[in-house]
Amino acid sequence: MKSIMITAALSISVSAGLPAFAQEGQSLLVATPTSTSTMVAGADVAFMRQFDILLVNGGDQAIDLSKSCLQLVGVDDGGNFELEMVDEKLVTGVLEAGASRKGFARFASEDRAVYDADIVRLKTDCAASQ
Repeated sequence: MKSIMITAALSISVSAGLPAFAQEGQSLLVATPTSTSTMVAGADVAFMRQFDILLVNGGDQAIDLSKSCLQLVGVDDGGNFELEMVDEKLVTGVLEAGASRKGFARFASEDRAVYDADIVRLKTDCAASQ
């Protein structure tokens, strides 16, 4: 599996169909936290949080994932956290209407607040967020 670097936000659970707040024709991203970890190099510490990601294109047009990016946002302070590693299939190719993809994304920060961030978004205006 090939992984690449970028930047990352929504933690919900969907058991069957779309949740009540999702509208017909709307795309959906489900992010399930799977692990937290740290990396230490000398005096430097990085805090990391990993999510399983499900992307569902509920719209009627394809989404060019190569022009999109994942973003993790903290609820309280609105901070953005760096996308440290991502499953290539979530950020390459085209996601056709009605199709879905699963993968993982890991975010890192020097701030342990990354552990409390739960909102993963698929953004199409990535130049503005990087």
